[in-house]
Amino acid sequence: MFHGPEKKFQRHIAQYLKRVHKVTGRTHFESIRISVQSHHTCSAFIGGRDENSKNDHIPKEPYITPLFTGPNVTTQPLVTKSKDLRVSIVNFGKGVRNKFHAHDGDQVLIITAGKGFVVTEKEKKVLTVGEIVLFQAGEKHWHGATENSEFSHIVVTRAGVHMTQMED
Repeated sequence: MFHGPEKKFQRHIAQYLKRVHKVTGRTHFESIRISVQSHHTCSAFIGGRDENSKNDHIPKEPYITPLFTGPNVTTQPLVTKSKDLRVSIVNFGKGVRNKFHAHDGDQVLIITAGKGFVVTEKEKKVLTVGEIVLFQAGEKHWHGATENSEFSHIVVTRAGVHMTQMED
């Protein structure tokens, strides 16, 4: 996705965000402006939404797994009937992150609330609402909240993608 022409990437993200809106019914996408900042991240302005927007109408389920550094993590399924995609919101409490891991398929994160980190073996970035990240299949990474902020993102993967934890 990030290796192709920028316009093609913009169209894919715009189409995806419109589908998310159709499923959740929570956000009116008045305009979408995307500019690639680096190989792995880009910024997106999503009209009609700000960082105080909530997804409280979607039930939060505790997300208990050894992958996380603390217990304060929940998930909110967004798309439950797709045979091809897994789409949900993951919410991290202050200072909570997941451990280094990799997926055997691409993973897209769309930051929806708070401030958090995304870390690969090559870089560490602080992200805020509206930013989008692509982790390529096999890329070792972690993501989570800063010490002073909760952090939420939409996560998109193909159904059947497996994760391998690489940190104890």
